[in-house]
Amino acid sequence: MNDRQEAAHGGRGTPAPSLGQEPQPVTLAVKFFRLVGAFCCFGVLVNLFICLARDNWIDALALIPFIGMLTLLAMAVFVCRAEFIESYRSRRFKVMLNGMLQGGLALVVLVLLLYLFGYRYQTRWDLTVNKLNQLSGETLKTLEHLRDMKEPIEVVFLTGQDPAAQDPQREWLWAQRQRIEELLKEYQTQVDGFAPNHFHFSTLNLLRDPDKLDNMALKKRMGIAEFAPDHFESVVFLHGEHARLVSQRDMYGYGVAAAQAQQRQEFMGERVFTATIRALLNPERKTVYFTTGHGETPDAERSMVRDLLKQQNVDVRNVDLAVGTDVPADATALVICGPKETFNPEVLEHLRAYLDRNGRIFALLDPVLPAQGQARAASNLSTVFEPYGIRVRQDFVTRCFKPTTTGAPAPLDYVPGLPSAQARTHLLATLRDTQQHAAFPVACVIGKSSVAKAGFHAEALLESVPFRSRDHLCWADPVTQASTMPGSESLHGPVVLGALAQPEKEDARKNGARLLVLAGSGVAQNRYLGSHPQNILLLLAGLRWMIGEDELIKDIPARDPELRVAQLNQGEGRVMFVLLVLGLPALLVFLGIVVWTARRSGSA
Repeated sequence: MNDRQEAAHGGRGTPAPSLGQEPQPVTLAVKFFRLVGAFCCFGVLVNLFICLARDNWIDALALIPFIGMLTLLAMAVFVCRAEFIESYRSRRFKVMLNGMLQGGLALVVLVLLLYLFGYRYQTRWDLTVNKLNQLSGETLKTLEHLRDMKEPIEVVFLTGQDPAAQDPQREWLWAQRQRIEELLKEYQTQVDGFAPNHFHFSTLNLLRDPDKLDNMALKKRMGIAEFAPDHFESVVFLHGEHARLVSQRDMYGYGVAAAQAQQRQEFMGERVFTATIRALLNPERKTVYFTTGHGETPDAERSMVRDLLKQQNVDVRNVDLAVGTDVPADATALVICGPKETFNPEVLEHLRAYLDRNGRIFALLDPVLPAQGQARAASNLSTVFEPYGIRVRQDFVTRCFKPTTTGAPAPLDYVPGLPSAQARTHLLATLRDTQQHAAFPVACVIGKSSVAKAGFHAEALLESVPFRSRDHLCWADPVTQASTMPGSESLHGPVVLGALAQPEKEDARKNGARLLVLAGSGVAQNRYLGSHPQNILLLLAGLRWMIGEDELIKDIPARDPELRVAQLNQGEGRVMFVLLVLGLPALLVFLGIVVWTARRSGSA
């Protein structure tokens, strides 16, 4: 027996193991193929797990390199099968296998104990700065009211077409879906802790699950004939006969296109979800009336506004005040959209009396241009609003131009309305946070007047851009003046395009009168809502403020920062692939060769 064999058997004179004749030393090729096989098996399992978790089998294409390597490994094993069989009979392998089995069994027992402990004692620690992974105290208080509800709240997350593999925002969209699902699952977990079966959450793909859609009769419960593009990636809350839709713009304050550009810093999911649950728990039916009889914007041209209100479980009706009818007693709010005729004194008196009864009026008034009829100095509706501090100048039209390097400035298609920096109300917080502006196709001017009503406060809500800025020129001219430069009677920007009035004391605002006036009805017309989705934010905020739903959301903190996903270009992706898929295994192989060489040199 030579020195190497003696060292392997524990020294000179040591008998051979009783397990049988010691096999030949494992060759370098066998060790290398073992390492490659373990790496390939691990890669296959991880990839399959990711595909199962995301329900996206497009990623299974990444299995092709691993499958190819496994095929080469199988061929190598077949060629060196004698050495492989001999290596697995060694004492070292049996000791290693025994240790792996014992360690695996201990790990399984530990996982089961942790699972049972977690199921019995549902305690969580959220270590994030803004407590992103737990619901706020205000939300938990709201969910406590579900104990006494006879009917459960059903929540359905409506998804659409899965993003294509070549979509640059694919990862972002998947991340947002996961974020919404996890948040709603947290709602269900919290409710199940004290009131099981009172909150049901499910996900429904409108394109892949038509049978499930018919069984739920979701469209009938939502009161719609067909699903529109806005319904995709939205959440429906159902409770008895009531249904509320939370769209993508509600959760992020913009449409999907703006979300992909990541123009926002907050995800407002918990705020709008909790506010929606509060509205369902207090199912007082709200009714909004639109005035007719004075040349107002026809229903067909503002149908999108009606649909927005119906999605909020609000009844929408018309009322003709021109025939002497008083404002209905069940009116939660009254909308006056683009009247082209004056209101007779009897109607004006009805409007004053309605505000005295803590009524709420949302007025959208246009400038009276000569082409539309005889110009007048001011709408007689202004006489109703002036005691509350708001004066409407329909005898002025706001103009906005873009400077050019040569020639006269080019007129813009619309007048941008920015949230006023002096506004104290949170009404337009969404527009302000997203740095967006409303778009007025044609705008008059909103002015101030002395407040005659005791206890009321008026403030500017929207303003135009400044008179001179790097990108804009803005001023207001009398409607009888048409020019591309301001004159002596012009009002230099910024001019006020929106104002509101409400009780000055905080405790009186919940049930007090409210008045909101915008300098143009075009913001509510279908053709401009489609091309300027930020107008939807303005109208939704205004209408919710009118019916008092701002009270449901203001105490819920907006504390969730935007989920950011690292986007790699094609070159960066190739670098990561080389480093992780090729470089890391090569490094392990190199280190293995170094260790093997060192051990072989030491044993020589």
